[in-house]
Amino acid sequence: MKILFVFTGGTIGSSESGGVADVDPTTHRKIIDICKNRCEYDLAFPYNILSENSTCETLSQICNYMLSVDYRLYDGVIVTHGSDTLAYTANLLSIALSFVEIPIVITAADCVMSNPLSNAEANLIKSLDFIETKTAGVFVSWKNFDGQPSIYSASKLLEADGNDNFSQWSGDGFPLCRDMAFLKNQKINIQNNVVLLKSYVGLDYSIFDLSKKSAVLLELYHSSTACFEGENNSFLTLRNICEKNNVDLYVCHVKKRDYVYSSSLALNNTRKFKNISVITAYSALLLAYSLDQNNRHIILDKLIY
Repeated sequence: MKILFVFTGGTIGSSESGGVADVDPTTHRKIIDICKNRCEYDLAFPYNILSENSTCETLSQICNYMLSVDYRLYDGVIVTHGSDTLAYTANLLSIALSFVEIPIVITAADCVMSNPLSNAEANLIKSLDFIETKTAGVFVSWKNFDGQPSIYSASKLLEADGNDNFSQWSGDGFPLCRDMAFLKNQKINIQNNVVLLKSYVGLDYSIFDLSKKSAVLLELYHSSTACFEGENNSFLTLRNICEKNNVDLYVCHVKKRDYVYSSSLALNNTRKFKNISVITAYSALLLAYSLDQNNRHIILDKLIY
């Protein structure tokens, strides 16, 4: 089989010196040494960073590179990435590349590859094994602490916990969608025009300047509720600020149930993401609001109700 390796840095692409780990442009050779007996390969290097330094610019770079690939040339793709922002890149690519008909596997490492405890080799081998199944879509390969290497749906991947363990959302992700093929070879420019807010006690909406933003996504409490008390803590304050600045307002973590709480009746006229993770919703908005309004709905109509 033939694999395209896409290297972006992260711990899996780093080495350690003097107790400090940083990206190392030679580390990809160790990855190829692990995989070369099982495949032919091409190499690509869109950028080389620690993933905590990801920005909307680097998200645009990886999207544009991946949208430029001729996938007919390969049986699969392995993207190496840092674990800190892996969930954001994975969810974004799962949407942008949902039309691709081969397996794309994103993987990372918990320690630099020279560390004998690193899960890098296990993650890479699992990636190759999965590509042999020929399952179309975007996925993530990762071995949790004291676990076996697992494959996760990229459109359901959640952020890692404090023990470097990944998990996935139990509900829906972004579906495989040939309609998204219109993105191929387009120039994506993710503009940092979406604000993600999380509900918490004391959240003061009055401190935010939204005048230069296009959309706001509020992560609701687990019961699909938000605060409606207090002058600056009420969801109504956020809605008024958004209306004043012509900013589109969305909420996420909306559940199916037979009733709603009285505090949440005012959410009825708000755009809602149902049964997907907040990272999937945020990624969908980042990509959608990099497009013109004629194409934005192709993404959002599959997720909004």
